[in-house]
Amino acid sequence: MTRHDPKAKVRQLLYELCVDLGFCLPPQEHHRLQEAPPADVDGFTDAVFEAEGMDPGLHEELRRQVRDRVDRHMRGWGAPWSTGIPDDEPGERRPRPFTEGDGNPL
Repeated sequence: MTRHDPKAKVRQLLYELCVDLGFCLPPQEHHRLQEAPPADVDGFTDAVFEAEGMDPGLHEELRRQVRDRVDRHMRGWGAPWSTGIPDDEPGERRPRPFTEGDGNPL
């Protein structure tokens, strides 16, 4: 996995969520999250729950565990990924989607 391979980073996170926490998503959901991953920790966390057909609001402790794992991974990914910093924080960078092909942010 190279530093600029966002799909591989998402794959690694999804693998870890499956092995460690039991969130083994169907292949089409893996593909969807790799192609267009939510840009912030809470969005990605909720997308994982939705892909499993679960309401994250009904599973607070499990959501915290998934969110902690997603947060740790996204912090390691660096910009343009957001770590959930509120918009009004100084120095906050807006997340940007990835382009097709080379994986560079728009």
